[in-house]
Amino acid sequence: MGDMKYVAGVDIGNATTEVALAKIDGQDIEFLTSGIGPTTGIKGTLQNISGVFMSLKNALEKAGITMASAEVTMIPQTYVTLTDEADITNIGRILDLLDDDDDVQEVYHNWEE
Repeated sequence: MGDMKYVAGVDIGNATTEVALAKIDGQDIEFLTSGIGPTTGIKGTLQNISGVFMSLKNALEKAGITMASAEVTMIPQTYVTLTDEADITNIGRILDLLDDDDDVQEVYHNWEE
């Protein structure tokens, strides 16, 4: 068997947010449980995070899994490939400047490095 992982699928509806929780062990996939909570805020906005978190926490508790940590990340739906050396240099410089700024907590981009 390979590395065991848990994966959650999230469906944000108009009134409720549902989470399906599964365990992946190598090639084996096992549905564990689901969770539901109210949809918070407007769909597709950061206000949805608390609703998603509540639904995920509900599913994990039902499966008897303790959440060690949780974090929010942004995953782009599309990526951009830069080919011009000047563009690559500029985006690298911008990312370095943002990384050096103590006021910046997270930086997300869709540049395919």
